[in-house]
Amino acid sequence: MENTNLLLVQYTNNSTGLDLSPQLNQSELIEKLAEYIQHLMTNNFEKLIQLLYRFDVSEVQLKSLLVDAPQTDAALLISELIVQRQLQKIASRKANASNGISDKDEEKW
Repeated sequence: MENTNLLLVQYTNNSTGLDLSPQLNQSELIEKLAEYIQHLMTNNFEKLIQLLYRFDVSEVQLKSLLVDAPQTDAALLISELIVQRQLQKIASRKANASNGISDKDEEKW
């Protein structure tokens, strides 16, 4: 699981341009990411939208969560969705690697 957390932080740093500590656990990462998301919501909403596309967060799922939990901090909900999506990607990459498919093989298409 430690390797997964390290990958999670690395992928998040690469996609956001943040420099978060690789020592963060998942809940700390969500907390730090929520702070960044809140900043974007206030100061640069367009960049937030671009970030959500980059992370491939489901718009339908995001809207549903925001409607279902109106009292919950939106930045926290968005951060949790981002981390969920990143974990899905990590699991997919690991599954593909164990099947002998690498990212380089996918690029050949």
